[in-house]
Amino acid sequence: MKQPPDTPDSETPQAAALRQQAERALEAAPVAAADPTALSHATIEKVFHELQVHQIELEAQNEELRRAQEQLAASQARYFDLYDLAPVAGGTITRNEWRFRRKDGSEFWGEVVGRQLPEGGFQGILRDITERKRSEEALRLRAEEALRMSEEEFRSLAEAMPQIVWATRPDGWNVYFNQQWVDYTGMTMEESYGHGWNTPFHPDDKQRAWEAWQRATQNNDAYSLECRLRRADGTYHWWLVRGVPMLGANGEILKWFGTCTDIEEIKQAEAALREANDLLEQRVAERTAALRKSQQLLQDVMDGSPSPISLKDSDGRYLTINTSLEKMLGMAREELKGRTDYDVAPQGVADEWRAHDRQVMETGRAIQIEEAADLPDGHHIFLANKFPLVDANGHIYGVGAISHDITERKIAEDALRESHEELARFNRFMVGRELRMIELKREINALCVLAGEPPRYQVEDLK
Repeated sequence: MKQPPDTPDSETPQAAALRQQAERALEAAPVAAADPTALSHATIEKVFHELQVHQIELEAQNEELRRAQEQLAASQARYFDLYDLAPVAGGTITRNEWRFRRKDGSEFWGEVVGRQLPEGGFQGILRDITERKRSEEALRLRAEEALRMSEEEFRSLAEAMPQIVWATRPDGWNVYFNQQWVDYTGMTMEESYGHGWNTPFHPDDKQRAWEAWQRATQNNDAYSLECRLRRADGTYHWWLVRGVPMLGANGEILKWFGTCTDIEEIKQAEAALREANDLLEQRVAERTAALRKSQQLLQDVMDGSPSPISLKDSDGRYLTINTSLEKMLGMAREELKGRTDYDVAPQGVADEWRAHDRQVMETGRAIQIEEAADLPDGHHIFLANKFPLVDANGHIYGVGAISHDITERKIAEDALRESHEELARFNRFMVGRELRMIELKREINALCVLAGEPPRYQVEDLK
């Protein structure tokens, strides 16, 4: 068997010389360092300088040695590649790793690359791969230690969590539960492994949970389910079960990890909230029906009045009117709803009505005031009683108005006033006439006295 060429593990003459030089330096170093007080300051500086020079030289030599080893390894790799690929007649190239024993009894790992010769012999190359095997073993041990530490950290974290923590194989076969599962279900770990995890599920949830888990494992999808689990005392609580796959470098599932979170209090709160919502909806429906009944009663009262009645919001939009006002305006209440005075009256009239409404809302007091309106049958005058609309919190949200048509009364009042004025003028005329007659009688009496005749009119006639 041929011996392999020098490898990075063998020692070159240059490396041997450097090693011997370093050994001599180490042998001399303790002597110099045994009693540092025996050296002078100049000697110490000289030794320190020489050490720095040697350090620089050693670093340069180490770098040169490293490059030489890299070149040698590259040459060996090319050699072995060419040797493996070369067409050699008479045998198939094989590569094996075995343990060998040296003459001194020590063992080493070797890689044998060779072929069987046609004449029955074997031709090959042996390479010492002890360092590589040691590195591989060290790497394996470090990986195992890291895996062990990782598993210990996972278990410590899982046991410290308040939730149930579980893990399964890629096919869904359970391999881990934390103590929370045992404490809650009362099942042993052995009873829970495999597919035993499905045992404490509520009968109404068991099939649903199993089908959801099968879909997740078959489709490599996340698993999430709300279900009921039986406690050790036989009662059931609602739980949120979630699981996610741990994927490898190529996307394959290595394991499943998941948690179970107790959501019983959340479910109870949701049920209480639903009950409260149902009660609230019932009360709202009752209040709505009562409000509609009240509104209808109010509308009936308004429609029963011969006087026009209107309700407006704070922006002057009509909320509703009664039948009398519908007839007066020639508009249905639904048609007028949401409109303002400016949609039914001229600008000047609407401004006056709106000013009166603002006065009511600003003062919060009812007023009685005359308002004019030009209707299809002519000009009318109304005595409007306007009052604030107040909600349950005391806030004014609009204005109500009940108006009475006083057009005929105003006409009668005007006629009566004119009659009174005419009578006053007549009375004044008659009083003047009487005063003139008295004055004439006085003048006649005076003439009678001048004529030597007795007065014709007595004193009573002159009063």
